[in-house]
Amino acid sequence: MAVSGNYSIDYQRDTLLTMSLQLAGQLESGQSAPVEDLEMAARFMNAELATIQAEGVVLRTIERTTQSITVADGAEYTLSASTLDVEPGPNGQAGVVKPSGGTDSVVTLMSRAEYLDIPDKTVSGRPTRVYVERGSSVKLVFWPKPDATYTFTYSRVRLLSDMDSGSVTLDLVRKWMQAVTFAVASQVALAKSMPVALADYLRSEAERLKAICRADDVQRGRVRFRLAHSGRRW
Repeated sequence: MAVSGNYSIDYQRDTLLTMSLQLAGQLESGQSAPVEDLEMAARFMNAELATIQAEGVVLRTIERTTQSITVADGAEYTLSASTLDVEPGPNGQAGVVKPSGGTDSVVTLMSRAEYLDIPDKTVSGRPTRVYVERGSSVKLVFWPKPDATYTFTYSRVRLLSDMDSGSVTLDLVRKWMQAVTFAVASQVALAKSMPVALADYLRSEAERLKAICRADDVQRGRVRFRLAHSGRRW
């Protein structure tokens, strides 16, 4: 028996939405989904994706990137509109700065209160700390102010891409497809006045699948287990 050599199944948006409508009891096998129902389900899908990201960082959305910091631009830098946050490293590290032809040095995160407590914010030098200001946009505020041109390398958390076309695929690894499909189906069931028991089942299944995906959505490193005991003879 031949095993397929393909690994490319990644359903497009409208295929996932059709599956959601079927789960919600709105479509029979072989039927095409009305355009109005697809548009409604697409709105639910984008709302669900926003909620998934609000529940915690999705590993796929963490990207290593750089920001040029210069004397002319000062201490504050507004990041791109697709940036949700800065992912902290170990021991509160925000990233590293490197001057032209120099070596990396660590920049640590500081809170708003810590930044406000700095008595002299005009001090210049190689930045060693940064305050991540989260407002309508995400802004980096460095201290000391840069005394030269540096490259700041950090990990940003970006927003998930919108499902704004029927031919796009989820901005998530494939394991999330079923969880999102069930979540959208639960919303459709409520919108279509289907039995509450059906909507509740679809939602509970979506949450179960999301929990599985979340548990697997972590960085993996080497793990070592060590037995500890109180010195008894066994």
